Amino acid sequence: MIVPINDDPWAVPERSNGPSKDALAALPFMQIEELGSVAPLDAQICVTSKLSVPPFLRPAIFGQVDADKNLATYAILDAARIPNLPEILAQGTARHECLFKGAAYDDWGHVAPWLVALDESDVLTRRLFTRGQAAWHLWDNQAGIFLRSALDLISLQRHFRKFTRAVDRQGRWHYLRFYDPAYLTDYVSSLGSEKFLRFTAGIDSMIVARPGRSAVIRICSNA
Repeated sequence: MIVPINDDPWAVPERSNGPSKDALAALPFMQIEELGSVAPLDAQICVTSKLSVPPFLRPAIFGQVDADKNLATYAILDAARIPNLPEILAQGTARHECLFKGAAYDDWGHVAPWLVALDESDVLTRRLFTRGQAAWHLWDNQAGIFLRSALDLISLQRHFRKFTRAVDRQGRWHYLRFYDPAYLTDYVSSLGSEKFLRFTAGIDSMIVARPGRSAVIRICSNA
């Protein structure tokens, strides 16, 4: 989950299935909801009105259950898991910003986390939820997490840039891959109440497909 900057910045430690359901339920500041099992979209060959998100997930990804919130949908995507992601984003219509700047962007932008504003009509959205043989069918890449927020793109970028690095007890800085679906629940459950509320400030919910499990979960603050 925390990767040393000065060694292999994008080495991935051994994955886990995250904390147990009972362990997560015991955290009073956090609400973990299992949305249930979801089947990703297929290639939808010869389908004229293509879906962009599985119907089961649409309310969580694009629904507006509270008229006062006016939530937008975002994804934090891992360019290390989607080949040529910066070029794909540059050629598409989705608004996007890298979470790295300066020298970090110059060195690692091609494998960095990218914040993307998702629209249901955008082809990238359909690709993220599609399982298939083509390189642009991205569901099995486990390439990121989904967010609902009333914040605009730049405000959200500024917020999450604060969490891309962490320092250990020896004072060494590390890249923090909080946006990896395999580690998000481990990360947020380790924060404690105050840090969790800081991490989720302005975030209505985070939606993630947990590797090794059939369920998609939604993480919210209880504040």
